[in-house]
Amino acid sequence: MASRRLKSRLLYASTPLLAEIEAAGQTEGEGVKGRSAYLRGLVHLERGDAQSAIAMFEEALKEGEGPEVSMALMQAQDDLSEGRHIYCVRTFEGHSKRVDSVCLSANGKWALTGGVDKSARLWEIDTGYCVQIFEEHIDSVYAVCLSADGNWVLTGSHETVCLWEVDTGQCVQTLEGYTSP
Repeated sequence: MASRRLKSRLLYASTPLLAEIEAAGQTEGEGVKGRSAYLRGLVHLERGDAQSAIAMFEEALKEGEGPEVSMALMQAQDDLSEGRHIYCVRTFEGHSKRVDSVCLSANGKWALTGGVDKSARLWEIDTGYCVQIFEEHIDSVYAVCLSADGNWVLTGSHETVCLWEVDTGQCVQTLEGYTSP
């Protein structure tokens, strides 16, 4: 029953939960820190950030909060152990059609995408800004790869592979002729 209440509360939590946190923060007295930590934990859990939720629930338990917090802590620990803590950090927008391939740089600073719009795009992960567009394929780009040093991009389409220089955005080599069996 308590688990059902928690899930129900999480589903409809956005506005009421934030209002409750604000009210708890303005109240003085015993238990305010614990209640506030518990409510912040629920917000983190709703966002899919189980690690932050666990930290908040543990803080609430230290402040003397009871069974409701223990139930929420178990939920967050389950989410974390089952990988449900993963959530979208950034969306890259710019391709005019579906994206079919994605590659991340070795240093984690760049993302490379290829799509049905016959282009590949290099994105700065921190900002979401498209820093280079590679357009020369006559068909959809189904494969993309970024060199370890970040200087070269390789893109593949049905019968063509292109090697691109990142700084200039120019295709420096085209390999043609492969046809699937």
